[in-house]
Amino acid sequence: MKKYLLSLATAAFISGVMTQPVNAAGIQETPSGTVYNNIYRSSKQYLYMWGALYESDIEGKISNLVIDGKDFYMYMPVSTFATTSPYWIKGTLSDNGDEVVFSFPQDVYIQPANPYSGAPESQISAQIMKVITVDDTNDFVVDTENRDLVMKWKDNRLSQIDTESDGTPRVIGLVDADGMFTGSAEGNIDWLIFDENLPTPPAGMETTQYICSAESNWGEKLNRIVEIGIADNRMWIKGLYSYFSDSWITGTIDGDKVTLPTDQYLGIYTTEMYYYFFQAAGTEEYENEWGEPDVRFIPETEVTLTKTGDKYIADKAMLMTFGMKTANPGMPAGSRLMNVTFSPYEEKPATPANPSLNFVGDYYSPYGRSVSFTIPATDTEGNFINPDNMYYNIFINNELFSFTPEVYPVLKSAITDIPYNFSETGVVITNEGSPEHTVTLQMEELPEIAIQSVYVVNGVVNKSAKVGTAAGIETPAEAAAIVSTEWYNLHGIRIDKPSDGTIAIRRDRMSDGSVKTAKVIR
Repeated sequence: MKKYLLSLATAAFISGVMTQPVNAAGIQETPSGTVYNNIYRSSKQYLYMWGALYESDIEGKISNLVIDGKDFYMYMPVSTFATTSPYWIKGTLSDNGDEVVFSFPQDVYIQPANPYSGAPESQISAQIMKVITVDDTNDFVVDTENRDLVMKWKDNRLSQIDTESDGTPRVIGLVDADGMFTGSAEGNIDWLIFDENLPTPPAGMETTQYICSAESNWGEKLNRIVEIGIADNRMWIKGLYSYFSDSWITGTIDGDKVTLPTDQYLGIYTTEMYYYFFQAAGTEEYENEWGEPDVRFIPETEVTLTKTGDKYIADKAMLMTFGMKTANPGMPAGSRLMNVTFSPYEEKPATPANPSLNFVGDYYSPYGRSVSFTIPATDTEGNFINPDNMYYNIFINNELFSFTPEVYPVLKSAITDIPYNFSETGVVITNEGSPEHTVTLQMEELPEIAIQSVYVVNGVVNKSAKVGTAAGIETPAEAAAIVSTEWYNLHGIRIDKPSDGTIAIRRDRMSDGSVKTAKVIR
């Protein structure tokens, strides 16, 4: 994602009061015709927020297309998290049969009045605009010389033809009733009817459990149990990513090598409505805009697994990306896997390693108090154990604590034994497979707090020590200190600090070189 300055004139347009009368809302309902709700969309996206303009390549986003004879309707072709009202724009297939012309302006939706700023409701319209850049400052101006957008329709693909005018990008931009740019635009538009099926192994194939051990680009240790099967000289791997735990990837076997091609379809990430894929990637270290070391992912055509003893070792990063060929890891946890090794796994009873208490936040009414702790999915000897067989208990003032529906209305029943991967906003926040957990305590008075891990296999119950702030409770010896703290919003964009009452991602760099992350309610 690239960040640019927006001209003072355009920025003033964005924040200006909208005074023109409201006449129409545009096409809000789904038009009649053949509906394609499996559109794979690509574009160049422009979004103004936090005083700057961000430019990014969008790949794999899902949208809808309706075709009714010669009429084509695109659903929300300009779509950011700042654009929430549904709308359609209309184009017409030309007589030559392969070009669709969208004429502008087109009314799209009504922007409700803003009671905080005093701005009245306003008609939002779509316009063809040119992006004029001078000295890293962008202006978005209506293209008065050519108000049409021409797209080619061929092989179930709708692609923008006139992406530039005299070297200047042409985009669909949203403007208010005064004709001023609202801060959302998209160009280089390419929509494809997507009909790819998920990879599926042959019926009856036997599988064996392996541990997938990896690191994230933040240095976090990641472990996950996967299923591996061999059939017809092919290896099949199931559950590489927790969000797509039932999806498979596959590769060909040649001696001690397994070649996993890139761009294997994993499924739909419904939270943000993207098509997700397995992506092979090389890595490159660089210094990010904050002056800190980071990792850049470079798309590759394949990952090679080399069998060494009873293990398989990957030569490249294995990403879960939104869209094909992008090397843009997605939002779900565990989507960036580096230094990957697959080792055979055998489940057996073990004593879980002690958890550790990271920090206890201040109380914010009515949101509560955040308490963050780390629960390793390892035994006392450092071996991986199955988090699906783990739960933990919280002790408040030496008494076993329960989350109850009376205090936490999102719950349907009380929870005392908290499953390792349980997550519910306002109660417990964690990413599946992550050792970092953040609970919310509705307690204004600061209590004594302790945590205990429990591991159950075949009816055998083993418990860690209790760790926390209470007297007589173990505390981690020589715990690593926090060197620096970074905050990110839920879109993965770094922020100075979260506002009160919001959820943010906290990333702590520790004195031992490790990195701890947690979702926190401020």
